[in-house]
Amino acid sequence: TGSDTFLKNPRAMSPRKVAQVMAETGAYRFEIADETFPVNRQLAVGEELKKIGHDATWNCYLTITNDLLDPERCRRLHEAGCRGVQLGLESLSRDTLLREVKSWNHPENYGKILKNLSDVGIQNHVFLLIGLPGESLQTSLRWLPFLEEHGENMLTIKAGRYRLTKSSPEE
Repeated sequence: TGSDTFLKNPRAMSPRKVAQVMAETGAYRFEIADETFPVNRQLAVGEELKKIGHDATWNCYLTITNDLLDPERCRRLHEAGCRGVQLGLESLSRDTLLREVKSWNHPENYGKILKNLSDVGIQNHVFLLIGLPGESLQTSLRWLPFLEEHGENMLTIKAGRYRLTKSSPEE
């Protein structure tokens, strides 16, 4: 699954085909480098893996959406095979996130979502951005108390400075 670039529609294999390819490799542990691997798609892949009797697990990128506020949904995600996620938290400012066209990110829910994932055994790697356009230094410094409060639910953290990507809409 995945796309070659954000400028084109993503290529996609059916969940059944993904499961078959996983089984054909003979491997049981996967790193899925799709730009997004939505929960519903992961659940479907997990169902297909069960049908063919292949107990694969994976780590993947995952968009942090409010459907992860449901602990049962997180449990089902783990049951499907997800063992680790990489989440782009980006900013603690809702205004910044809206400017950056990330309306699905709700900073007020980050802590609960990280806890829900961690509680079911899914490891969290989080990405933070510093220096987003229009964001003050004081806003970026809000990460420190957030990390102190919720750090136990994160395995790793990567903070990076904001840089435009060549050919991105903002450039």
